[in-house]
Amino acid sequence: MHWIKIDSDSYMTILVSWCICAILIWIVSHFIHNSWISLPISLFLILFMFFITWFFRVPNRTIPYAHDQRLVTSVADGKVVIVDKVYEKEYLKRECIQVSVYMDFFDVHCNFWPLSGMVTYYKYHPGKYLLAFLPKSSELNEHASSCLQNEYGEVFFKQIAGTFARRIVCYSEPGDMENRGEQCGVIKFGSRVDLFLPLDADIRVKVGDKVKAVESIIAQLPEAIRGSVELEKAYSTALTKGMESIESTASSCFQTEDEIIQSLKKEVEREDTTFEQKQFYYEKMEAAAIRKESKETEHRDTILTILRYGGEALLFGLGFCACLFLGKADLKIPIRR
Repeated sequence: MHWIKIDSDSYMTILVSWCICAILIWIVSHFIHNSWISLPISLFLILFMFFITWFFRVPNRTIPYAHDQRLVTSVADGKVVIVDKVYEKEYLKRECIQVSVYMDFFDVHCNFWPLSGMVTYYKYHPGKYLLAFLPKSSELNEHASSCLQNEYGEVFFKQIAGTFARRIVCYSEPGDMENRGEQCGVIKFGSRVDLFLPLDADIRVKVGDKVKAVESIIAQLPEAIRGSVELEKAYSTALTKGMESIESTASSCFQTEDEIIQSLKKEVEREDTTFEQKQFYYEKMEAAAIRKESKETEHRDTILTILRYGGEALLFGLGFCACLFLGKADLKIPIRR
């Protein structure tokens, strides 16, 4: 028996939704005595609770040709809405093939790495919440940009929020080695993913195709080696020091960000640490500091969200109760004849 895995970054969203639904069910059951009205409303709220939980599922997918480093798979489930030649001006700063996948409300909203390689770039962009299928949403909407690179080329992609999405989670951290098909984040309640591929990549999809994250092949990178000098230097540095020890030091899930920063400082202060390794550790320290600030902001936003929705639910309940009381009250107004 396979249990459904739920995205760990969505637990709080699910909890808040369940609490609000539970309060509404209690209000309905106590103040609406007509079962023909109260039962359908309660049933709808219960179904909505289970739908919210199912919405944040993390599917178990089979990675096609896992050892082929040239393959680029879909980051998200959805429909291909754009396949076009564009100029990517944020990071690559060159012409690319853009492949955009639009997710509707019933698609899996967890995202997965499209390529095996090293994360060379990450940036979060706050913005608007336009409809995700509009072309200008790629630049104006809230989005997170990441770039992966291996010896065959670079793949740049954006996780873009839509009208209903207000939260993007991305696990990108420059310098980390990632594997195609592993989870790279989630877009809560939305919306679109843009992939930017080399011009000489073999594109395997067209506009209108339905794709599945991990399993659908978007493109195949060319055989020619396209790796940059910086990437080769990073690879050699990682191999010299031992990539596993670096990742366990910088990304251990059992360490706090402060502990990670302190351990990296000790590595920097070692006499046998080369200049390239120090640069690598400084990038890790900066990423840990950003991650620490992001977690503090997330905790603060979570508390504010709970207070906001809790307050709204309370006001709604009080207003609803007041309406019922006034509707059932036997008001006797004396009339003078």
